[in-house]
Amino acid sequence: MYLSLKKMTSIFIFLSSQFIASHVYASLIVNTDNLLIGADNIVVDGNLYNVRFSDLTGRQLFEQPGGGYDFGPVNDGNKALFSAALLDQVLLGDYDTMPELTFGCKDTDNDTCWIFTAFRTHTPGNIGASVAVNYADSIPDAFSAGNPFPDDHFDMIPVDHFQPNTPNPQRQVWAVWSPVNQQTVPSPDSVWLLFTGIVMLMSKRFLSLS
Repeated sequence: MYLSLKKMTSIFIFLSSQFIASHVYASLIVNTDNLLIGADNIVVDGNLYNVRFSDLTGRQLFEQPGGGYDFGPVNDGNKALFSAALLDQVLLGDYDTMPELTFGCKDTDNDTCWIFTAFRTHTPGNIGASVAVNYADSIPDAFSAGNPFPDDHFDMIPVDHFQPNTPNPQRQVWAVWSPVNQQTVPSPDSVWLLFTGIVMLMSKRFLSLS
């Protein structure tokens, strides 16, 4: 028994739309000051995650009772994927060209926003972090492979050349990641196989009618 052409087409359109939606449309979260504070349903390595931006210190955000740090789903092996996802899926449109619209970078003095994704403890008092750098001008956005930063960064002490001469860095923010119910997103390969299978079924259907 063959599925009708209409039914096969409907199935393909539905599955394709789910795949495309999950890969293209992260849900941006904006606060009452119209600043971007995070996003939901970001695809990283085939899984969905939420992210929130915070200007608290790394110690306040990630240190656990009794010591130790918890960086959620981010680790040394996937840190670059999370930083790339920020640039590819979240910092788009006005949020790409105007870094000051990102929470933590409102008062940036050089049209640049540094978003830190923590992935491990580096040395006592320091956190390893991958950094997504969003530039406002024609300089391409970029991310670092990972560097150590003080765990009391951002709202306590100045840190090298990464901040203006103010008590609080105004162009830096932590990204805090969490999984979305462990939901897995279909890979491009699996969707292509599905497409191929449906095309073959449709071709077989057409041949049977000829």
